[in-house]
Amino acid sequence: MPRLTSAQRNQAIGRLEAGHTAKAVANHFHVNVRTIYRLQERFRTTNTTDDRPRTGRPRVTTRRQDRHIVRRHVQTPFQQASETARQTIGTYGRPLSTSTVRRRLSSSDLQCRRPYRGPRGGGGGGIGLNQRVGPVVFQNLGPERGGGITAARYIDQALRPHVIPHFARHRNNVFQHDNARAHTARAIRDFLQQNGVNVMQWPALSPDLNPIEHLWDEIQRRLNDVIPRPNTADLLRQAFLRVWNQVPMAFINRLVHSMPRRCAAVIASHGGHTRY
Repeated sequence: MPRLTSAQRNQAIGRLEAGHTAKAVANHFHVNVRTIYRLQERFRTTNTTDDRPRTGRPRVTTRRQDRHIVRRHVQTPFQQASETARQTIGTYGRPLSTSTVRRRLSSSDLQCRRPYRGPRGGGGGGIGLNQRVGPVVFQNLGPERGGGITAARYIDQALRPHVIPHFARHRNNVFQHDNARAHTARAIRDFLQQNGVNVMQWPALSPDLNPIEHLWDEIQRRLNDVIPRPNTADLLRQAFLRVWNQVPMAFINRLVHSMPRRCAAVIASHGGHTRY
């Protein structure tokens, strides 16, 4: 029986306050109805859905890292837990264990799966002040490392049709993407330089600096509420495109305006974790 995440607990309280029965809420989140009753009582008593302080070994990941692990495996469902563990730095400055990654996935009712031959989905997009770029739904993805998003696919399906036309209209913009393998390939650097795109220098292990991470969280929450749940790659693509356009521009602008605060927080923490 999975534990409810912080976001799911808040959603459960919202459903209860909207008039849903405890049994209906329990069925929606696939938990025992007693879990919902205890959550409701805790919220009435403490006005919060947070877990009570517990004894024992402290967690080695933050909630934001937990969301990152889950989102990584939603976007790349065939990635091994051991690879995610090696690529994720915990709160003590060391890579996570494979079992920690599996526990975080299990708490969100996910598990690592073996690759199979069949349709694969992958998507992305970009944001700016009063701007959306994309979205991009990658086609013909294969089982390669990184979810099959190679440098060639990144150029052909994201940069050439979406990014380059945008920067041709907005020459004063700065392009920001992280150090994913497909982004740092020499072919990518040469392509962006040849097309006059000014790229932000990106430090390693710094997801706190990227405001679009919060947009993906918002899109994931909205996708979780899609009924019926998409169960094919095509239905997931349609839901993603619909949800992408439903996110208010005011929400995106708040993320963009947060960049100076993000940079200041990362500098103040000497590259450590921040509230972002």
